[in-house]
Amino acid sequence: MKIIITENQYNNLTQEKIKNFLFKLWDRQQENGEEPNLDEIIYDVLDINYGSEMDHKLVRPLWYEYNGGSEKVINKIKDEILGKVFKIKGEQNLTMFVRIDEITNDNYEYNEYVEVSLEFKGSILGGHADFIQMDEHGDEGETEVLELGDIYNELEYQELSDFEEFLRDEAHEYFWYKFVKKYGTPFNIELDNKF
Repeated sequence: MKIIITENQYNNLTQEKIKNFLFKLWDRQQENGEEPNLDEIIYDVLDINYGSEMDHKLVRPLWYEYNGGSEKVINKIKDEILGKVFKIKGEQNLTMFVRIDEITNDNYEYNEYVEVSLEFKGSILGGHADFIQMDEHGDEGETEVLELGDIYNELEYQELSDFEEFLRDEAHEYFWYKFVKKYGTPFNIELDNKF
């Protein structure tokens, strides 16, 4: 006997299997005392790329459902980060103190799914980094450790935008790996300096 089903019925069956697999995985993580997360194994088993369209169609809706909805996930991130000061250590002897002043939520609706994206707005409160002084011929001089505010004062417009991008990238990496990655929500960060 042959049973014929529609493509939509097949997709529903497949989605139900994926849901059972993911919910069992996340339950097991919790039972082992771990925070449920979007582990790389999920993407390996499902053979899809993290952050891809298929990720947002298949995995993310189930992730948000498991966690009680996307608003609950966003509120967990806000509880951990909003209004607190973080010490970020990075490349070029960077030590930077950042406070996240605001987190806004943008939902982008596509034909078949909604992508949740967060915007962090923060303030650099201080810190220091290595600074290489260039001489009049463009040769590198000595490296010295300067306060971030002093580096801002030393740099010209183009160099300043490169420096600000460096600070933003370091902050993005810090928040991604330390907090946001486990919640699987894309985000951007903008920083103002307060020195």
